[in-house]
Amino acid sequence: MSGEKVASEATSRVGVTAYTILAAAAVLAAVALFIAGARPVQALPSYARQTGQQCAACHNGFPELTPYGRQFKLNGYTWTGGTSNLPPIAAMAIPTFTNVRKGVDGGLVPGFGYNNDFAFTGSLFYGGKIFDGLGSFAQVTYDNVPNTIHWDNIDLRYAIPSELFGREAVFGVSANNNPTVNDVWNSTPAWGYPYLASELAPSPGAMTLIEGRFAQQVVGLNPYIYWNRLVYAEVGGYGTLSPRTLTTLGTQPEGTSAFQGIAPPWRLAIEPAWGRNTWEFGTFGLATNVIPDRMTGMGTDHLTDVGADTQYA
Repeated sequence: MSGEKVASEATSRVGVTAYTILAAAAVLAAVALFIAGARPVQALPSYARQTGQQCAACHNGFPELTPYGRQFKLNGYTWTGGTSNLPPIAAMAIPTFTNVRKGVDGGLVPGFGYNNDFAFTGSLFYGGKIFDGLGSFAQVTYDNVPNTIHWDNIDLRYAIPSELFGREAVFGVSANNNPTVNDVWNSTPAWGYPYLASELAPSPGAMTLIEGRFAQQVVGLNPYIYWNRLVYAEVGGYGTLSPRTLTTLGTQPEGTSAFQGIAPPWRLAIEPAWGRNTWEFGTFGLATNVIPDRMTGMGTDHLTDVGADTQYA
């Protein structure tokens, strides 16, 4: 009887193991098919519904915008033309699998294994017209690496088409929470490579101030003008949010620094056009005194970041 019992238990364990392997294989196959069939995010479906245009009307690829796409963003995401009555809401899901050449002792991050780990992020967007002249690109994200829900990139715009010196002009203002996310050429750091990345993957420890170090930690107003479809100019100011506000918005304040007062950003670009071709060249930057680790009374670091960009289409 004892031998029969051991054999039965062994058979049961083999059955459970086989079932677990099959289940894992099915999950991996489903994820592989999902990833193989996925495409980079190219446009918010809510914008396509609102305008009645295909995604290619605004995007040549991600994240580059067409002239129509730039005008749509400059004019506050408010252009219409579609017939859909659905609310301006869209969603995005990004599963990732991270493999590094050598496993990391203690895990890639707390709560995850030393290598070969899956992670998941999902976002909801409110993107489109709110009322005449005012529209939004607003993102809220769940990230299962820190297991938090937090505000993500926000760009609220109010714009007025007008004239200046007898030429077409757009006057507007962007309220946003990530320096350079409001750029209409999407050629600045907020829209830079690698576009989408796993938080489990090792990342560079050093970067300039404007390369995302204060993303979702600030709020700013950026007045701008786009004149004669040729010259774009913008200047504004950013202020850092308090640790309590960051916590409320789902952003961890530990290890963050702060601006001393208001940090002014700028953007200047010229885009001549001939036929169906355009060539943009410009500069952007941010200057501020930084309070390291928010330790007041210990002095500040003065930093000025200056960048240049160009784009041909």
